[in-house]
Amino acid sequence: MNKQHIDEVLACLENERRVVAYFKDRYAVDMLKRFVGAGKTVSAVKQSRFAGLLNKPWIKAQLATLGNPVLSAELLNYWWRDEVFYFDLTLDKWGGQCRSWQQTTRSGYNLVLQLNFTQSHNRDYKRLPDNYGLSCWPGHPTYTGNKRYTMAWARIDLSEDLSDALIEEIQTDWLRDAKYSLRRAKRPLLQGKVLSAQTKQKNHHFECYFTRHIKPVMAIWDEAVLNTALNFLFDSVGVKNV
Repeated sequence: MNKQHIDEVLACLENERRVVAYFKDRYAVDMLKRFVGAGKTVSAVKQSRFAGLLNKPWIKAQLATLGNPVLSAELLNYWWRDEVFYFDLTLDKWGGQCRSWQQTTRSGYNLVLQLNFTQSHNRDYKRLPDNYGLSCWPGHPTYTGNKRYTMAWARIDLSEDLSDALIEEIQTDWLRDAKYSLRRAKRPLLQGKVLSAQTKQKNHHFECYFTRHIKPVMAIWDEAVLNTALNFLFDSVGVKNV
């Protein structure tokens, strides 16, 4: 997509603040919602290419509670799990320079969807005595500025008429670097080294931060980003094929 078109897309879509709620396997619920629409029987879903989604344990448990063997998008709107993760969604563009360095399939620009941590995370991160190198890399399409920290992003190539989209990349720097920093903090103890009280306290703060904010999303970040991208493309942009 050329710069003029991507700027027009961003001008239409980026001003609205979007909060994304995600729970494990929500992508399955959202895919089923798009397929069943106003209503389809469970039997019809089992005969479709979406049959595998019904085999997920949590989905099967929900199906067992149905009095009527018909699924509809309206019904599926009420299927929520107890553990829900919230993210702040922002939009940006990527490209316009060396295509091989920026890893874009075509010349031009990609649309970028950035899933950012909430303020609860940001407050705790800013209290750490050391940032542990968890900065968003300037060479990657993460949020710029100090108001948000990007957990992960999706980079998308859109056709000029917005009918087709290619999701070129889903990636995280923050979670990978946090996992590495945790290993680095634990390594001296595993090697039997004696740490100062200050270093022990610093590492303890980071382990608490990791346990509260990083570990819970390690298992869902990729499906959360992919599902957010699909919902955005189908519902907000109106693409036909992904």
